[in-house]
Amino acid sequence: MFALVGRTPLAVYTVRVITLSVLVLQGKWFEIPVPELRTCHLCLLEDPSAGCISGSEKCTISSSSPCMVITIYYNTRVRFLIRGCGQHNSYRCQEKRNTYFSEYWYQAQCCQYDYCNSWSSPQLQSS
Repeated sequence: MFALVGRTPLAVYTVRVITLSVLVLQGKWFEIPVPELRTCHLCLLEDPSAGCISGSEKCTISSSSPCMVITIYYNTRVRFLIRGCGQHNSYRCQEKRNTYFSEYWYQAQCCQYDYCNSWSSPQLQSS
């Protein structure tokens, strides 16, 4: 979000990653960056028994966006997980969907606090 002050009342506009606060001194205004970020686990491909295979690190996103885990199933068994920042166009929060292969399907789960998409997160285990 940006907070802007000029000759009009305070106006708030939505933007992707940061918040700007404004300091007004003697009729001049200055923008001061104030981050509002969420940190999530990032793993491009995780095997439940072997752990993260590729892309193990963290990512940051606007605090208004969620962390996400996409669980890929083979029949009823968890086959792979993908962890990351934000909701993606192809995967919506709390969505369950079949894939092109009839035995595989996925579930996308989202959460709203730092590192909430870790494998030990109670928020994700209860979903």
